Amino acid sequence: MNYKKATENDYQGMLDLQNENFIVNLTANEKKQGFLSVKFTKEQFNAMNEEGGPGIIICKDSDIVVGYLCTSSLSFNKAFALPAAMIELYPKITYQNKTLDQYISIVIGPWCIKQSYRGKGIFLGLWEALYDILPKDINLLTTFISTDNSHSLYAAKKAGMEVLTTFEFNKKEFWLLAKTH
Repeated sequence: MNYKKATENDYQGMLDLQNENFIVNLTANEKKQGFLSVKFTKEQFNAMNEEGGPGIIICKDSDIVVGYLCTSSLSFNKAFALPAAMIELYPKITYQNKTLDQYISIVIGPWCIKQSYRGKGIFLGLWEALYDILPKDINLLTTFISTDNSHSLYAAKKAGMEVLTTFEFNKKEFWLLAKTH
């Protein structure tokens, strides 16, 4: 397995993996193993990867993208309604004696692991690769997960993230999680 920052040549593999795990393409049983509820385009992956933050970490087995972990700035996320709704909550949520807006933070996610590669340590490997390139001034990592997606919640907790609250968006409920760095 090879962990690295994604390049433009990796985006098609990421799109393929995204489509395999997008919620509308999965059976009810497959959804229990985690799902993606937001679709990104190649251009959006590129913007996320090139905006100056850590970007996107991928795991490849030979030439196949078998996992990815996206990171992006708050400014990038404010352009999308769901993460923007999460970010609006930052001044109201206290974590380790500070409100979330007092941290220098990035948003983690989405992440995805190819179904046949799950349970092999790839998710935590992606996090380790992220820590290798994460700027030192970033001291908080946040994410949101649908409350229907307990598998992704389990994965986030395994990486050390903690549930801080829930919030509603478009009549659906999401967990807001965070982890200091």
